[in-house]
Amino acid sequence: MSGADFRLTLRASAPFRDLAADVAAKFAESAGSSAGAAASVGKAVERLAARVTSGSAHDADVEFEMERRDTRLIVRASSGNRIEETSCPLAG
Repeated sequence: MSGADFRLTLRASAPFRDLAADVAAKFAESAGSSAGAAASVGKAVERLAARVTSGSAHDADVEFEMERRDTRLIVRASSGNRIEETSCPLAG
């Protein structure tokens, strides 16, 4: 995702990974999403983070990139050679 509006790199372990969901929800709200839709974004990012960090070392990093594209928030998570992406509506 070359046009990322926001990048965040955290340790793959909890509670740091959980912070990414909170940040993504706040990012969605600041991009115009309702609180309910923003909460859905946070949950989607939790699932995304769990998939890319499954089996990773405790001290591994996970990088999140968030980009607003029209009425959608695109979130890409990567850790090691794993990359996952989700798209969530911003309109609420």
